[in-house]
Amino acid sequence: MALDSATTSRQITPRLLFKCLCIGGNAITAYGALTFPLISPDLSEKLQLSQRQLSTIVLAGLIGQYPFAAVAGELVDRVGTWACSAIAALAFGIGYGVFAWMVGTSVTPETPLSPLAFRIMVASYFMLGLGQVFSYFSAMFTAAKEFPLHNGLATGITLALFGLSPLFLSLPSCFFSSPTGTVDAQSYTIFIGSLATAMHFISIFGLRGSPPPLIIIDPPSTDATESSADEETPLLIKPQPEERPGYPQTWLTVVHDGYFWWIFAITGLIIGSSEMVIGNIGTVVTSLLTITQGSSQAVSNQVQLLSICNTLSRLFAGPLIDLLCPNPFHSGRSRVRMSRFGFVAFAGTLLIICYGYMGFLASSNNHTWLLSMGVGAAYGTMWTVLPGIVRLIWGEANFGRNFGMMAYAPFLGTTAWTYIFALNIERESGDGGQEARCVGARCWRTTFQVCAVAILVAVLSLSGLWKRWHATV
Repeated sequence: MALDSATTSRQITPRLLFKCLCIGGNAITAYGALTFPLISPDLSEKLQLSQRQLSTIVLAGLIGQYPFAAVAGELVDRVGTWACSAIAALAFGIGYGVFAWMVGTSVTPETPLSPLAFRIMVASYFMLGLGQVFSYFSAMFTAAKEFPLHNGLATGITLALFGLSPLFLSLPSCFFSSPTGTVDAQSYTIFIGSLATAMHFISIFGLRGSPPPLIIIDPPSTDATESSADEETPLLIKPQPEERPGYPQTWLTVVHDGYFWWIFAITGLIIGSSEMVIGNIGTVVTSLLTITQGSSQAVSNQVQLLSICNTLSRLFAGPLIDLLCPNPFHSGRSRVRMSRFGFVAFAGTLLIICYGYMGFLASSNNHTWLLSMGVGAAYGTMWTVLPGIVRLIWGEANFGRNFGMMAYAPFLGTTAWTYIFALNIERESGDGGQEARCVGARCWRTTFQVCAVAILVAVLSLSGLWKRWHATV
């Protein structure tokens, strides 16, 4: 299958260039909620917030991304990506604005923060999570639909910009220092909130307009067995909709598809376990340090290593997917060298090596670099290849909705794996109480052993998906 030649080339116009700038602008300003560690010292000092309260606020920002993923996808399909940018602008304006207002009006060291004020701050960060998911869909789906011939590259660059968003937004934090030397929470929140809201408001106009229609054509076959016909050859052949991008399906059809749940489970295992490591890498590092060793720099090094590998994997995986994998939007028959499920197998194999090493061999902090590099690379690769898998199996017409449904897999997977990690830590802490620090590889060894076995099963199960879809996905 291929596109008509009229639709295979895109002319670079000022309109398209402006749209690309809006894609990049939305991506780079979206994840301000992840800069929360910069303002948490100021919040703890001024508002007397406990660690549990600080964790609750930032957790609300993470959880807020998932409940409306399918809604965002449906909005992309029915209205357009500009509508997602509009909702993101509204959510960011309300979330950042209310949070900054609460910080400013609650700065009274003599009076503790009221329960109502704390709930409002949690709700504000939940709104930021909501804005993040709508921003994500506005940028990623615009990139995917505008550049179907280079879908992997467009998706990879966009996702890399999302990954760099916290770093980009943290750079101006040095200009918002409080008298005590910490980052002033109110002024910094107002700054990144104004930037994100303004950018997504501009993108309402920049993302309008539909990309050229995707006309999929089956080129004539050169196979003699296919070109020959006789009296018994049917003149009308019933199309196979599940292999034709663009074939519309209801959400009920997708839910009843066993392949959906198969890929859903693999996604939850790979991305969920990766996010478990990302969220708890500090605990893994500090458990291997002695009391006299400083943990701040050690944790920072692993976080940076994980972030770098995550970003680089997205930039490398995108072009490789375009080069090696099937693409029905290319003119002519392109040689298929590798299925997208091969990239999923690569990500899973990396995790098996990392989890197996941590679960059976690692015993000192010198070994955590392998975990950070492997998880970062696997995480970025999986997120880059997943949109193309969903798009090619279940169609272009409901691409956004279907990907939004698939996005619930990481949410469930992350929750499950994080709970397993926490239970193992609690069990190994013994009777030292809730605040006891768990020391040594025993704190998480069992968790990584379970992860390694689960991912191994997931990778082995990919053979069935590869047999079914290797020629088209």
